[in-house]
Amino acid sequence: MKIRFTQSGGFVGLVKHADLDTDALSADDSKHLAELVQSSGLSASEQKLSAQGRDLEQYEIHLDDGSRKTSVVFDAKTVPASVKPLVGYLRKLARPKM
Repeated sequence: MKIRFTQSGGFVGLVKHADLDTDALSADDSKHLAELVQSSGLSASEQKLSAQGRDLEQYEIHLDDGSRKTSVVFDAKTVPASVKPLVGYLRKLARPKM
């Protein structure tokens, strides 16, 4: 599975990015990431952004498991509770985009 994550916005406006391929990760990391994706319930592409928050962080997640591609966009107010663990994990791996 390939995952592309982008975090943008916020007060500073810093863009952070992570490209992950479960085939390139250790077995434990690959399994953990797959479990986070599974428990997130992300199965269809969607975009949910809050009308009130211009300075909120925005999260884009693109999933490609070979047979299906899913793209979602949330901000800090609209990210579903089931997706928060996945976003938290991806935020830890994301680095500033150059």
